[in-house]
Amino acid sequence: ERDALEESFQNQIDTALDDGGLDTAIARCWAEADAAEARWEAALPGPKPGGAAHRRSWARLNQVAGIPTKRDIIQQVVASSR
Repeated sequence: ERDALEESFQNQIDTALDDGGLDTAIARCWAEADAAEARWEAALPGPKPGGAAHRRSWARLNQVAGIPTKRDIIQQVVASSR
């Protein structure tokens, strides 16, 4: 299914580049991707990720990877606008 979705996305964007309507094609691709992801996630066995421990774990991984937090980004934007 994933390969078929990817091919569909590419075809939709190619068509939009030729005929116009790129914003609509992009929105449609995102909607289709979101729907597919929801189907795939619903089909996963076992407990679903979430909760405070899950958020803390990802926050730590992001910190180690050097990914800025929302707070960091907001502070940078505020500082650059002065």
